[in-house]
Amino acid sequence: MVSLFTIICALIFAIALWLNQHFFLKALKIGPMGFSTFILGISLVIPVIYGSIFLGSQIALSKIIALLFLIISLWLSLDVKKENASGKWLLFSVCAMLFVGVIGIMQTIHQNSVHKDELISFLRLSFLFCAIINLLGCLFYQRKTPSNFKTQNKATPLAIFSGIFMAFIHVINLYLAGVLPQIIFFPVVNGGLIFASLLSGIIFFKEKLTRKQFIGILIGIAALCVISL
Repeated sequence: MVSLFTIICALIFAIALWLNQHFFLKALKIGPMGFSTFILGISLVIPVIYGSIFLGSQIALSKIIALLFLIISLWLSLDVKKENASGKWLLFSVCAMLFVGVIGIMQTIHQNSVHKDELISFLRLSFLFCAIINLLGCLFYQRKTPSNFKTQNKATPLAIFSGIFMAFIHVINLYLAGVLPQIIFFPVVNGGLIFASLLSGIIFFKEKLTRKQFIGILIGIAALCVISL
């Protein structure tokens, strides 16, 4: 029997996940990718602040300094350049960032509650709610702009694999959100994801790093090491 608490948490999680994807894709459509990704990465501070205020998590000064250096390293690693961006783009990016923070907070709330053993049920309900929301959104936009909804069979396998890996990642994330302090878990996961993406681009796609990106990665790795101690 799944508790009402888990159902409510799953619903909020699903809404936040859908809104994050919705606003981030809108931001990418009209604004620079580097700035959009950087703003999204700053979301790692939201669960940290929540844990400090509401859960009484003690944060050492060294970890706070390392967190600031991690944000600086993300800026350098993404090699963000000044580009013209509209106020609408900024609003979309900030909204996407805030809802990523809500996702992290909901993970923390559920896994620090007496219902934390309902982890799998929480994720099943979350993705069920998210699927329903996406379906309703798809039907709405299909009626609004039918020309944008042409069948693309090649995208189907990619969507399936993306969903499988997303579910697997959220199982791990939800578990770790309950056993690791917020100051360690969220910076390592969010910051590490960006650095891993950069490194995979170098290894698999033979992309070349700028000097600024190389310095940013070194600073970021050092900051993650300090945070993880």
